[in-house]
Amino acid sequence: KSVIDLNFMKYEIQEVLLKQGFKWSKTASKEKVEKIFIKVPVLVNGNYDLSAQKEIASKYLMIDQIKQELENKLTGLLKVSVSI
Repeated sequence: KSVIDLNFMKYEIQEVLLKQGFKWSKTASKEKVEKIFIKVPVLVNGNYDLSAQKEIASKYLMIDQIKQELENKLTGLLKVSVSI
């Protein structure tokens, strides 16, 4: 059984790299990536909290979906022309 949610880890790595100024147009060097620190939720007993990871990942996904919807709406608005 996995103790780390892969979607959680993906979003957390993206967040950390963006905060460090990493741009997705560049290649991630081993040196840049191996020095990152990611906070993983844990239970009182010290085990990884998989439920919290899944909840956080679902919130990141919701944010991504909202961003995409806003981009689509903005694109649509920019295509509107008004004649007076």
